[in-house]
Amino acid sequence: MTLAEMRTIVKDLITHNVTGIDTTVDTALNTAIELITQNVSAIYDEDIWYHQFTSTDVSNNYDNFPLPSNTKYIRKVAYRDVTGTEDTYKELTALSPDEIYRYSAVDADNRGFVNMGGYDFTGADNMRDFAQSRSVFPTTRVDAEGEPRMFYRLKNQLFVHPRPSTSEVGNYIEAFIHKYCAYLSADGDTNTISINYPYSCIHYAVGILWATKFNNMQRAQASIQLGASMLQAVATSQEVSKLINMITKIA
Repeated sequence: MTLAEMRTIVKDLITHNVTGIDTTVDTALNTAIELITQNVSAIYDEDIWYHQFTSTDVSNNYDNFPLPSNTKYIRKVAYRDVTGTEDTYKELTALSPDEIYRYSAVDADNRGFVNMGGYDFTGADNMRDFAQSRSVFPTTRVDAEGEPRMFYRLKNQLFVHPRPSTSEVGNYIEAFIHKYCAYLSADGDTNTISINYPYSCIHYAVGILWATKFNNMQRAQASIQLGASMLQAVATSQEVSKLINMITKIA
């Protein structure tokens, strides 16, 4: 459904079609969208984000690039080479930010997966490095330029290693991302929630209006519970419960 279609149904359900109500309804719908997309991990907008490497990136030694502000998850990242007849893609290895001082060690270990915690014993030298007594600390990171092979996310920046060199100018870093569902502003706007779960959003918005605008907590509770329960096919029981319990915070 579009924003306009959802707004019409909300006004019909609350039976309060007074002057200026459209703005109030739109605010409730967007509040419902934010609560749902923030609290249900399986609901998101999908997108392909990319950045084309420039000479400015190279001259300034840039190794990180801003993601869209509403990025929820990064699924995959690839280096896209557009210099040939056909574009070629090379998937980058995902790192945890905990690994940012171990670039060289990760490369030496020739690993293809993130160390998610604890000491990493992969690689011949790591057991020796783990020893308490040693006179020389090994170098585990050396910054370099070249074709990116690894990435990690810190805040809303995508970091790559190595950073791009002159040879990479004109090529791309490309990511398949999940985004928090976009707000709806124009009448024809849609997002994942309005397309796939419109009535859940509608009933949740109605509950918000009963609670915050019309001071009827009984109706608010019923609408909120209906809207949240309709998401049980994609949300965990804990996520549904959290959405239902939101009404106590609204009141």
